[in-house]
Formats: sequence, structure tokens, C-alpha cells
Amino acid sequence: MNTLEMLPALPSAALAFAAKNIVRNKHEMDKAARTTRATLLCNELWDYDHSPKLPMEFLAEVVPFLTISAQKEKPIFARVPTALTLGCSWKWGNEHLDEDKAQKIIAQLNSDENLQTGMIDPASYYWVKALGLIAPGEGKNRVDFFRERDISSIPARVTELAYPAADRIKLYKVESGQFSATWAVLDGRWVQPVKHAAWCLPLLQAYG
Repeated sequence: MNTLEMLPALPSAALAFAAKNIVRNKHEMDKAARTTRATLLCNELWDYDHSPKLPMEFLAEVVPFLTISAQKEKPIFARVPTALTLGCSWKWGNEHLDEDKAQKIIAQLNSDENLQTGMIDPASYYWVKALGLIAPGEGKNRVDFFRERDISSIPARVTELAYPAADRIKLYKVESGQFSATWAVLDGRWVQPVKHAAWCLPLLQAYG
């Protein structure tokens, strides 16, 4: 079996910082809502049920003009940076495992060979290459487990998603009295609201 290569680094430190900030804040939000039911903090970014919002659903809520239908090429096997990968833990986590069990799980899930030979449950991840963000389909629960164990990368089957070039997107802020809203316009034609500006705008601004 091949040793998996890391996905390429982002082109700018500003974009890497903004992407990591989204991932880190979702992790903190999910922990707060799961352990204390602090769902009022989530502002529609939680499923208000037994689990956090799924990673692609979360990204589609936060980032305008993102669609899973924009697959570019066939999947590849690669290592993805944990710091850029959105988690969605609801089955189990570090708090449910003793140390021996945790080490056995790490040995199983952190193996390039086990992934490529199908010896473990699949980790099928979507990679929004332009923005540097990775959203798991299958293999969601292991992300925060790896994060909390300071494991820097995850072996995964990765499908790249296209995203519009920065110069195709314009942002408009509309204010009238107490009303304030931000809208994203693609190609001067398609319009979507930026519903979570505090999450989205630093990312889009870093994108260009």
C-alpha cells in the first residue's frame, strides 16, 4: 500500500487562518450545545436534535454558492489536515473511552493501509480546495477524536468540490434603519443571502 500524501497547503496564510477559525469555532459550538444544550448560541447552525449539523449542511448554510454537485474529479486517497476538517461528533468521543481503547482506535483509524484496503469504516470527505475546507460525509465522528488527541492529519478518501473564483462573487451590505443584511451575487446574476456573516465574511474576504 502507498503512504498517503497530504493535501496541498493553502495559497495564503490569511485564508488558512480564516478556514481554521471556522473549523475551530464549529468544534467549540458543537461541544457547548452537546454538553450543556446551549442551542441558543448556535443561531440555526445546530440540528436541535441529537447531533450537530452535518458538515456539508453546515458549510452550505455558512458559505454562499457551495454545492455538493460541483464534484471535479474522481476521489483520491490522501491525508487531510485535521485543523481544516469539520467534525460532527454525536456517537462517541474521548470522554467515552479508556486509554487502552482509545489507543486501539487510533491504531485502526490512523492507518493509511487500513483505509486503502477497506479494513476500517470509510472516511469519505469533500474538499473545497479553493477555500481550504474539508467536510466529511462518512467518517465524521473520528474528526474531533483526532483533534482532541492532537493528531494532525486523517487518512481519507477525498473528493474535490469546485467553488467559484473570487472575482465572480461580489458582496453587498444593505442597511435601512434597524435592518442590516449582506448579500452575495455570483456573476452579476445569482443572489444568495449571507445568513451568518460573522462566520462567512472573514473567509470570503481572505479568499479575495
